[in-house]
Amino acid sequence: MSRYPTQRAVSAGGLVVQDRADGRWGLLIARRSAMGKLQWTLPKGGIEPGEAVEDAAVREVREETGIHAAIIEGLGVVDYWFLWHPDGVRYHKYVHYYVMRPLHGHLHERDDEAEHVAWLPLGQALERMAHLNERKLVASVRGRALQASAVAPPARATPSDADDPADAAETERPAGDETEAAGDAAEGAQRQQAWRRGAAG
Repeated sequence: MSRYPTQRAVSAGGLVVQDRADGRWGLLIARRSAMGKLQWTLPKGGIEPGEAVEDAAVREVREETGIHAAIIEGLGVVDYWFLWHPDGVRYHKYVHYYVMRPLHGHLHERDDEAEHVAWLPLGQALERMAHLNERKLVASVRGRALQASAVAPPARATPSDADDPADAAETERPAGDETEAAGDAAEGAQRQQAWRRGAAG
């Protein structure tokens, strides 16, 4: 039996794609890991209280990339475990990803959470991406047909534990990807502080 209490955490994000004459491109962000290594990932983040998962995914993409996008379809769910030492809680985290089309916006209009944001051909994106779980999701859309335009998803889920403190300094090895927990660390401390400020208010 674990000596830490276990809680569930939920986040959301997306892969923004654009079909060009030279193939399909995707939008990635890069931030530093806890060890200072630059890691390329999909944009994602915590869900605000009362916010639908799909709305959170669109918002996080907009905040972290500067691009306003709309959901085409679901991409998949990644789950892993981590230990948040300040609270002594072991989290089972679920990250819901969606495929999106860009509507408008500019990369310079993003917040400062990501060190870099870039459009890349999906082949190059797969070579750069740090996390195996995310690479598998991106690879699944590399050569298949997608909706020509964005459509609203048929269902909108609002998790009961949406006030997620959990994009945190993740120190326990996640299921399916040995690097993802550590890769969220730089993002996590900032999100944890923001969540606590909101809870205090």
